[in-house]
Amino acid sequence: MHARIVRTSRQVLAGIGLMLLAIAVARAVPDFQADLFVRYPYAASLGCAACHTDPSSGALNPFGQAYLESGLAFTPGLEVLDSDGDGVSNGDELKFSPAGNPGDPQSKPGTGPPPTAQPTGEGAALYGSYCASCHGALASSSKRGASAARTTGAIAGNAGGMGYLSMLTPAQVDAITSALSAPVTTGSSSSNYTGLWWNPAESGWGISLNHQGDTVFAALFTYGETGAPMWLVMSAGTKQADGRTYAGTLYRARGPAFDAVPFTPVGPSAMTAVGNLAIAFDGSASATLTYTVNGATVVKRIVPQVFGGAAAVCTPTTGSRAGLSNYQDLWWNPAESGWGVTITHQADTMFAALFTYDASGNDLWLVMTQGTRQGDGSWRGDLYRTRGPAFNAQPFTPLAAGDVTKVGEARFAFSDGANGTLSFSVDGRAVTKSITRQVFASGSPSCTSPASAQPVAGTDGPTLYANHCASCHQPLATSTKGGTTLARTQSAIVGNVGGMGFLSNLSTAQLEAIVAALAPFVPTAPACGSCHSVPPVTGGHVRHEPRASCATCHGAGYGPGSTQAATHNNGVREVLAAIGWNAAARTCTNGCHGAGTWSTT
Repeated sequence: MHARIVRTSRQVLAGIGLMLLAIAVARAVPDFQADLFVRYPYAASLGCAACHTDPSSGALNPFGQAYLESGLAFTPGLEVLDSDGDGVSNGDELKFSPAGNPGDPQSKPGTGPPPTAQPTGEGAALYGSYCASCHGALASSSKRGASAARTTGAIAGNAGGMGYLSMLTPAQVDAITSALSAPVTTGSSSSNYTGLWWNPAESGWGISLNHQGDTVFAALFTYGETGAPMWLVMSAGTKQADGRTYAGTLYRARGPAFDAVPFTPVGPSAMTAVGNLAIAFDGSASATLTYTVNGATVVKRIVPQVFGGAAAVCTPTTGSRAGLSNYQDLWWNPAESGWGVTITHQADTMFAALFTYDASGNDLWLVMTQGTRQGDGSWRGDLYRTRGPAFNAQPFTPLAAGDVTKVGEARFAFSDGANGTLSFSVDGRAVTKSITRQVFASGSPSCTSPASAQPVAGTDGPTLYANHCASCHQPLATSTKGGTTLARTQSAIVGNVGGMGFLSNLSTAQLEAIVAALAPFVPTAPACGSCHSVPPVTGGHVRHEPRASCATCHGAGYGPGSTQAATHNNGVREVLAAIGWNAAARTCTNGCHGAGTWSTT
């Protein structure tokens, strides 16, 4: 808006437009964004129309006049003022989004009472009609928590083929995002979240959950400031009033070395409260993890990790589990409280995370990532120790081969579904432990591996794409996924991105055929300025004071009417020669913009 006012005032050298410019320059103009655009993001989409009835002449609407008279500061007094005399305060009118009446937009109190906000119920119906086919059912949608600004930006940028939704009004978009932010109430007492959860974009850390009754035990496997393994536990996360969040105190422990004989149980004095942890489930397929360690807060989106074709399905039971053949659970030795092992069992593969202590008493975790069934019925696999970025690193760089060290082997031999023996070695030091399922509440998990999906026949890429991909990503010739890679596709399936988990029944050869079919249709780089407005109303323009000349921050030749892609400079990094568009990764440069549709919301 500031750049538009500057440009308009050059054309109109008298009257209110010049006065607005003079006051804006005198005050350095940060209030346009800090006081209005940031507080009410919808105002940004209107640009000058937020305050002007005619941007070309500089004429102001009632709210714009009052805004000018307040010194271009959105003060509490201005918020309670009824500038247009319609009986509704500016603040109340600013809270609503129009149903299609341009005379009274959310950001411009001006011509009558604001429209009634769309009910969430309508949002649910709109979501079902326009969004569910790609993003899954509302209760487990991959887009839960999406903001109106982010959704509007995705539509404007045609992200994932969403451009066709441009016929939705702002009120309808608001209704959809309201439905996506509403608490999920579809879960029942039979829902059980036991399993291994992770963020597919941040391979190297994870969290094992054990859900019993209204309590969740969480073992978080991550790294300390030095990169050394660190595990933390929420031993008694309780169900919150919203019915979908479990929260509790987060602890870090010290204890005897993993091979200590005897192993002295860890008591309360060895447990240090370091913060809190909360997990808000959107359904059985996604959740938001929020935790604090010594004052540092981390927020992560997490999903169940799938490595055996399909995740096990867990339900609560109060009966005997001796007859179970799926061993997914929290296991321990009751005489040696303080260490344990979480098992995630999917089809013919077992993942085990052992949380214990090193020779100095520090927390140590080890993983068996690919345990396989042996001829004698036991499960065996290599045991690894890892190093990685600190738990609160931004970004969290996925682990590389050099971060993973084989330290030995692990073997599980089960006498029945509820008891067994764990044998493992670490750097030549062998340990054998009796283990049993840990029970801490009524309704312990009983897990089963779903039947393997039937393989899809054929390796004709175009046909496979048409049958499995085109409904979300448009026909092959105009696909939004042209030029994608096999690794990117596999990662999206494993992480159930956009509900793609159902494609786990496609073989590697079939995925390669789809990728090959997409190869000729590499998308071109988006036009500079098409991803965001010029200037953008988010990012650095929120955090930094805007200037009359774009060149102040962005370099010579860069202005409101020209973007100068060859010398694009966002104030942090200058990209010479080109904007660095990578079609396969959908990114403009490695560090400036990120995804193809640039947004900070």
